[in-house]
Amino acid sequence: WRVIMVAEKAGTLVENHYLLQNLSPPSKLSDTSWIKPGKVWRSSLTTEGAKAIVDYAAANKYQYVHYDAGWYGPERDADSNPLTVIASIDMQETIRYANEHGIGLICYINKIAMSGYDLDKTFQTYQEWGIRGVKMGFVDWKSQSDMEFLYDAIEKAAKYKLIVDIHDNFRLTGIERTYPHVLTVEGILGNEELPAKGNPPKNVLTTSFARMIAGAGDYTPCYLNGRVVSRSFQLALGVVFYSPLQYLHWYDQADRYPENRYPELEFWKEMPTTWDDSKVVQGSIGSYMTVARRKGDRWFVGSIVNEARSLHIPLDFLGPGEFVAKIYAEDPGDKKQVIIQSRQVTSNSKLTATMSSGSGCAIMISPM
Repeated sequence: WRVIMVAEKAGTLVENHYLLQNLSPPSKLSDTSWIKPGKVWRSSLTTEGAKAIVDYAAANKYQYVHYDAGWYGPERDADSNPLTVIASIDMQETIRYANEHGIGLICYINKIAMSGYDLDKTFQTYQEWGIRGVKMGFVDWKSQSDMEFLYDAIEKAAKYKLIVDIHDNFRLTGIERTYPHVLTVEGILGNEELPAKGNPPKNVLTTSFARMIAGAGDYTPCYLNGRVVSRSFQLALGVVFYSPLQYLHWYDQADRYPENRYPELEFWKEMPTTWDDSKVVQGSIGSYMTVARRKGDRWFVGSIVNEARSLHIPLDFLGPGEFVAKIYAEDPGDKKQVIIQSRQVTSNSKLTATMSSGSGCAIMISPM
């Protein structure tokens, strides 16, 4: 089938992205209780690095730590066996420590290892070790038979209760309705690309409309990395880009985050990754966007801009009653810094977010 979506405003298309999922077959999984969304932080390829992130994750309401490419050997080497572990990682100790703190471990596996080794044996071993999910990387297959293999890999991951993140050449077709353990996919020019080399704010604000019609996108926001121009922009990305598996702090390690050094990270601490309601409040493709998402009785709002502007954000999506809006805004003197303000608001209120070019604003709204 093919889909044509038409709306008066581009944001309405994003709000209705579930149309694509609903055209796909319903879930084939009788038990989905093991599928847990959440926030993820990528570790260095060491046991101690993972433990440091587990400590941060447990204290800040994150759910996963991740070992990326290289944990079983050079990622492009056909002899790198996905059932082995490099010397700097004690896999069982990492998993024991993570489990002890209520954190799950996700591990990378690429096309070479997936196609070169017995996937049933590989995924069964991961389940026995205690790994909770896999990130399928460099999935640059193109043919129909290749895609059939990938779909088979997705089914096998479900068999062994492994959640899935897919990177590179995979196009969402609503498969996450049929296989809800596919929590997110890349297919997006995320923060792995420098703003000055192909991913400036204008591109991000095109992607946030066009790409997000297809479904979840693994954008990998950063925070302290040198490529970050505005940290309030980064905070907002966790709301603007829907992803039940939300990779945060890409390129950063936990030792750069001393306790209470960045109080604005409270926004990510409290931010969920799945939602009860989502609205595109305002926006223009390539120019600006404000997204509001609700979980329970709290709303999280993210605004990002290309050109410098002040956005007047109506709060008419709020229900009756009084609320407190905690605003994480760009510091006018230094866009790499964030200032925090609080205001009492109702559904009749409007908040003004003043942002310089390529910046953003994040807002957390809670009942009084």
